Amino acid sequence: LRCDSLRDLFLPCVVSIGSSAFSFCKNLKSVSMPYINEMKGGVFGYCSSLDSIVIPKELTKINGTFCDCTSLKCITIGENVDTIANVSFRNCISLRKIYCMNPKPAVVIKNAFFGVNIDSCKLIVPKGALTSYASANIWSDFKQIEEAETVVLTNHPKRTCPSINVSNGVITIGDMPLGSVAEIYTLSGKPIGTLRAGNNNSVR
Repeated sequence: LRCDSLRDLFLPCVVSIGSSAFSFCKNLKSVSMPYINEMKGGVFGYCSSLDSIVIPKELTKINGTFCDCTSLKCITIGENVDTIANVSFRNCISLRKIYCMNPKPAVVIKNAFFGVNIDSCKLIVPKGALTSYASANIWSDFKQIEEAETVVLTNHPKRTCPSINVSNGVITIGDMPLGSVAEIYTLSGKPIGTLRAGNNNSVR
């Protein structure tokens, strides 16, 4: 997509994101996606400013999604993720912490963590799951594995799900959270308008 102006992204109530949808958004720093069922390959690939991510519980497979996110420091992997595909976190050279919510280690395909410093990156797993991770393929390569009672999902704010309506060339967004701003783009990435909660929430 290469939207250089995109810095923060909130994706509510999303069923699926297509391949490479937000790849090469080099200034994208923050992503919040409370509900998502599928992310295809390379969705956030090469987003070199992205520094943390929480993968929600609805997702079951990480499909090469965060390759070459070189500023990514912390990831939280949701409790239902059972597969991490090839190159999913390739060259995430800044990665320091991985929180795994699933007590059963996900199947990790070779090279999923290629380029990650597994000596210094800390793997934090649910209470009672340390032995399982320490003996699981790929996970056992991590030198620092710790158990934790709970993990707080810090970048999943509770927000309303805005409604979007397009009629006669007019885009209207309803139920926008107080203080929020919506930036409207064409499919080619050209900005066409900005809406602010509390004002006239329509743009042509």
